[in-house]
Amino acid sequence: MVKMIGMDWLQKAKKPKGKEWLLLSLGISLLCFALVYFFVHGPMQARREQAQTEALAMRREIQAVEAYRKAHAAEPSYEKDLLARQARADQALPDRLEQGVFLGKLQQLAFQHKIKLTQVAPKAAVVRDGLQVMPVEVRFRSSYFELLSFLRSLREDDRYIQVARTTVQEKDGALNCQLELRIYAVKEGS
Repeated sequence: MVKMIGMDWLQKAKKPKGKEWLLLSLGISLLCFALVYFFVHGPMQARREQAQTEALAMRREIQAVEAYRKAHAAEPSYEKDLLARQARADQALPDRLEQGVFLGKLQQLAFQHKIKLTQVAPKAAVVRDGLQVMPVEVRFRSSYFELLSFLRSLREDDRYIQVARTTVQEKDGALNCQLELRIYAVKEGS
């Protein structure tokens, strides 16, 4: 008969009785408790404390904002300032792209600064981060100072106009310029 090697040690091992059984079960219980404490309870406590710290910081920030709002809400100029800021933001980012209005304004600025437009090519509008964005490629000829005053006028316009790309080459004593302008509008439904 073939002896089973795996079962041999089990038969030779002394089976715990009474106090030994109690001590063995107590040792296993303490080991399980330690494992649960260090690998489950400890990390959960650390995450709870981190969440409490973040919540406390958020409460303090909310209290600071509320205190600022209460301190300035009584000032009559505060509400006027907020309304003026909102009006400027609405002009910078209108509800619609208003492509025709922008192109008319662009032509008017070019005429004011003695810039000779050679091409104005609006491209398809895309939506990025909740805003409609329409690139417009503009080519023109100008002098250096006319170009500077034209760019300054674009920057000072109420509407936000981004100059995304600029190419300038000198030819026959004049500057051949190519700009990619981008106009923005708040996407309807955002």
